[in-house]
Amino acid sequence: MNQSPTTLRNIDPAFPGENWFFYWKTSASLWRQKLSECPAGPIIIPINWAFHTDTGENFDFGTNKPEANLAQLVSLGEMLGRELIFFLPITPVPFLPNGGVPHLLARVPSLNADGMAYSILDSEGGINRLISFFDSRVYQAYRKYVSALGRYLSEGGVACNVWGLEAGHLKNRRFISYIEDRSSAFTQAFSRYLAVAREEKKAQAQEQQVETPAPEENFTPREEKKLKLKFTHIISDLYRESAHEALAGHYEGHMRVGFLGGTQEDFFRRHVGADDWYVHSRSIMEFTCRDVLTSSVLIPKNQTTVLERQLSEVVTTTLLPLKLSGATYDLEEEAVWQPLSLFEIFERNIPGEENNHCWKNFGLFDYLDKDHRWNYRVQGADEFVMNEQRVQPKSLYFFHGENLDQAKLTHLLKVFMSGGNIILNRSRIGLSEQKRLEAFFLENNLEIEKVSFYTTIHNIKLGDGRFLVFEGERLEELDPDKRIVFWHDLLATFNLPRVEIKGEEGLEYSWRQRSALATELHYEEVRRFSIYNPTSYKKRMVLEIPRNLALIKLLDETHVQTTTRPGSMMLEFLPQGSITLDFGLFP
Repeated sequence: MNQSPTTLRNIDPAFPGENWFFYWKTSASLWRQKLSECPAGPIIIPINWAFHTDTGENFDFGTNKPEANLAQLVSLGEMLGRELIFFLPITPVPFLPNGGVPHLLARVPSLNADGMAYSILDSEGGINRLISFFDSRVYQAYRKYVSALGRYLSEGGVACNVWGLEAGHLKNRRFISYIEDRSSAFTQAFSRYLAVAREEKKAQAQEQQVETPAPEENFTPREEKKLKLKFTHIISDLYRESAHEALAGHYEGHMRVGFLGGTQEDFFRRHVGADDWYVHSRSIMEFTCRDVLTSSVLIPKNQTTVLERQLSEVVTTTLLPLKLSGATYDLEEEAVWQPLSLFEIFERNIPGEENNHCWKNFGLFDYLDKDHRWNYRVQGADEFVMNEQRVQPKSLYFFHGENLDQAKLTHLLKVFMSGGNIILNRSRIGLSEQKRLEAFFLENNLEIEKVSFYTTIHNIKLGDGRFLVFEGERLEELDPDKRIVFWHDLLATFNLPRVEIKGEEGLEYSWRQRSALATELHYEEVRRFSIYNPTSYKKRMVLEIPRNLALIKLLDETHVQTTTRPGSMMLEFLPQGSITLDFGLFP
């Protein structure tokens, strides 16, 4: 009988959580037994660069150490009928010493934005320092490593899928990659990049100069900050492209993974024995809303909590299979649970960029956290076209005009014509995009309803679709309470079905959805509501259930008492309690 994730986690460091398998932490003679014990679902195997080489020059894939034989690992997975997925780090990773860099190459510690060396506690209490990926010696060695790995897999006929692992953490509700660095290696490399940028700027100014003097060669602090971010992404792309090129047909793409316990604040909390499980529980949902997998491999194995259940339901059995299959948020598959995303929010494309012109500053997330917590997905603007998403009639698509080009605008209008709902902040929209949008409304004889409510709003309807255009910059002038009122009243016009939740402080929850089964044809879809109490206190929650949602069943009741009344429900949780409720949504 397969053991539960919690049991495996408690007895074996080779299984640190979420079906991850650390092959280097156990004997190769035990691999078959351990893989057979792993719970159902894909098994994630991160590849440990330093385990396969000491010097960065010679590589061992089983010649000297049986535990380095990845082909044997794949063969055992095939014999057991298990799907093995390899994660190849393309950034420093927090669960390995030196971030995974071989020790002879570990010369320049990576520094965070505050100038402090990354110090991250692993699950066994060891301190991992990260090494800068901006050191040219590390990059050259990495290219040799992935080339050797690619040859090993192809020449050995190893049938496996490899994903590039971009590791990161949360800061100010943003995903921050561990490749971001302010070490001496970064400073020296960036100085060379900046010198080239100055020369290019000077040459451009000389070409354009007529009678006005050329601009200064130096960049403003804001311009230099943007250049640092651009340079970071250039280097990040080099590692990603090196892995893609070397692994050829094995490489499936790159996967962003956020690590619980992976920040400097987490280090200090654990150091003084004040780890906050509610922070971890909330981080799981923050990551999920940004389409980022969550990993708990840094969390101590002797501290099992309700997080195990939350991670299993939200990550291992929901988001991970969707991302591996490429079927993210495609509801055609019956009985496939997917994160409920009523709001598709598209932001600036550069993670970490200080942007005073974003949805957060407009108060959107303050409102969503109040009335539609975690029922949204945040993406970069480029992903809008790349994903070619299916239009969900009950979803709202939020976009900044300044991020629109002609291709994105074309896709946006297709969503609208297909019955989708668009909310466009027209501030800073390009002139050509603005003219095309106006021409589209005129050519299709669409009536434009103009409303003044804290800002100017234009409401356009076409069939089942709605297109709302507003001036976002005016919202920045409002106080926070008025911004929440704006979004509450505006989004109320879409009549989105929701359960009103009272008394949820300290509790965390997630919503999932799936298509109705053949036996559930009176429902449009089924929504699953899972609630977790990660605290050490008793908690209470009251649900006000609208008429178009019907409670189907209760599942996995653990340390919770329920009281049901017409149209409402009260849930009383003991510490580490949890419960799942299934609702049917009527058309």
